[in-house]
Amino acid sequence: MKQTEILSYIYDFTSILLDKTKNNIRNIILFGSVANKTFNKTSDIDLFIDISPNTNTKLMQKIINETINEFEEIASKKWKLRGINLPINCIIGDLNSEKWTELKREIISNGIKIYGKYDELPKNLKHNIIFSFNTIGIAPKNKVKILRTLYGYKEKKEKKEYTHKGLLADINGIKLNPGTIMIPINQNKKIYNFFGKNKIKFQVKELWTE
Repeated sequence: MKQTEILSYIYDFTSILLDKTKNNIRNIILFGSVANKTFNKTSDIDLFIDISPNTNTKLMQKIINETINEFEEIASKKWKLRGINLPINCIIGDLNSEKWTELKREIISNGIKIYGKYDELPKNLKHNIIFSFNTIGIAPKNKVKILRTLYGYKEKKEKKEYTHKGLLADINGIKLNPGTIMIPINQNKKIYNFFGKNKIKFQVKELWTE
């Protein structure tokens, strides 16, 4: 069970939750053992649901509980067969309040943003994620297919050259070097899923640019 697989599992859950209550959630942040890669088969998935101070917490908790129950049925058919059946634990609150000061430090150090934007950042900065990856251990034939799908490719037919766009171009990403790409934060799910599906090892870090 890899972190990339668990992230895909989490995105399945959060997509259902956001469909129900997107306007009331500022950020969803993964923290704890899954975020810092110390998890095991008995670990919980810890999510902080960051909401504004005027949000109805009781109603939000009810929606989250209902979503967890709904997702458990989906997961039992889809994810349990893949060996992933980790319980989801959601903490709800205003991350900027004094109550969560210590947890906020942990989140800043090791948390993984699943959804949202940091309000304290200047508006003119763009939130990106840099993926550093390698294809070591992948069969050459599959490696070519993976890189073509990611970066696109050109081919000539009857003296004409045709360009096929890749996934990176579709999500407005940038190739920094052969093993490093940068994408907008709101497109990270597509890359997580692509790398997970193709069993590609990678590392991530966040970057803000003008």
